[in-house]
Amino acid sequence: MKHWLIIAMLSASFTAFGQERTINDLMYLPDSNTFYAKGSFDMNTQKYDIKKSGNDGDVRLKERVSTLDLGYALKDNFALELSLGFRSVAHFEDFDLTAEKEYKTDGILNPVLRGKWRALDQRTENINVDIIPYLSPKIQSAKDDNETTGNGYGVEVNVGKKKEEYQIMGLAKINHTMSYETHNFTYDPRTRYEIGGIYQRTFVKSLFGNFSISRIHTDDYRDDSNNGNFERYTAQDSWSLGLEGLITPVKDLALSLGYKHFIVDDFSSKNNSGSKTKYDNIKASTITMSARYQF
Repeated sequence: MKHWLIIAMLSASFTAFGQERTINDLMYLPDSNTFYAKGSFDMNTQKYDIKKSGNDGDVRLKERVSTLDLGYALKDNFALELSLGFRSVAHFEDFDLTAEKEYKTDGILNPVLRGKWRALDQRTENINVDIIPYLSPKIQSAKDDNETTGNGYGVEVNVGKKKEEYQIMGLAKINHTMSYETHNFTYDPRTRYEIGGIYQRTFVKSLFGNFSISRIHTDDYRDDSNNGNFERYTAQDSWSLGLEGLITPVKDLALSLGYKHFIVDDFSSKNNSGSKTKYDNIKASTITMSARYQF
């Protein structure tokens, strides 16, 4: 009887290890009645060549995005999150037959409201499964032709497992942006899909490394100008490869620094007169700094 009791205690101890929820979790969801916040700052750069009826050129973008995520766990398996953000973009164009053009745009991002439901919990099952539907209502008036976000909605599914020395997570995401208008354009609805995975390695007690990969696909779409012209874009595909270092100096605080490189396939567009534009040699990357705290 004593032997069975010892085995049962060891088994329970082993099962519980790695299932405690911590601030560094890939599938972060704190225990009920916990408020948490995460601030992030992204520095995005993009460069690509354009070939358009003999007027070749290149485009360079520098984007800075600040976001604040606020969340509250109503239950052990459900939390609500609100994401707020601000974006600043510097846009530079240089073409053979036209003058160089440079402009900047600043604006508030559409808020995102998420519900995070843990359908399966590793503390009672053998795996974690989160289902995360979200809404992103458009809050700005359509003043800027460079504005590219309408009302949106989508869902993300995460599946993962946590062990003493590592964590793994797979994700699948679909996002749909509805049509919207600016002064000069009407933008078609567009749908974006993403599938990928993240592996987290524990180096020491409070130091972790995340390695990620994902495939992103955006369906073809059409944009119409108010003068009757339109531009139809082919589907766009890319790979994302990421590295992130994360440290937890205290139990309820996580600090991270990450880098993502995007491998983007060439794509093209064609207008109503049959003129074709090709976009190639696309280079893109993102550097992210973030801090998460739970109260």
